[in-house]
Amino acid sequence: MEHEGKIVFTGRDLAVNVFPESQNSFFLVASAEVRAQRRHAQLVEQQHSISYEEVLNAILARDSKDSERVVSPMTVSNSAKIVDTSELTIEQVMHRITKEISLRDIGVEGSISNNKEH
Repeated sequence: MEHEGKIVFTGRDLAVNVFPESQNSFFLVASAEVRAQRRHAQLVEQQHSISYEEVLNAILARDSKDSERVVSPMTVSNSAKIVDTSELTIEQVMHRITKEISLRDIGVEGSISNNKEH
C-alpha cells in the first residue's frame, strides 16, 4: 500500500503486518494500570458503571490474548520507536513523536529509543 503525503494509522499490528516498510513507526506503551485508569475515567465520563478492577482485568486479558495468539501476535517492529506514555499527556506524546519525525526528516537521530526493553 503506497500513499503520497503524510498519513497516520493506528493499530496493534500495523507496523509489523500492514506497513512493515513504514518510514516512521512508533509503538506506544503504558503500564496496564495507567491504561486502566485512563479507560476507566473515559467510561465513567460516558456514564458507564464499571469498576477500575473490571477495566484492568479486561486490559490484562486483551494484552494476553493479543500477545499469545497464533496468527499475528502483537509484537514490536524492529524499526519501531517505543514511546512510554505512562507519565505523558496526549500533547506530550504528540510533541515527542512530531519532534522525532522532524529530526529524522533532517537526518538527525532522535532521542526516542527503539529498544524493546522499555
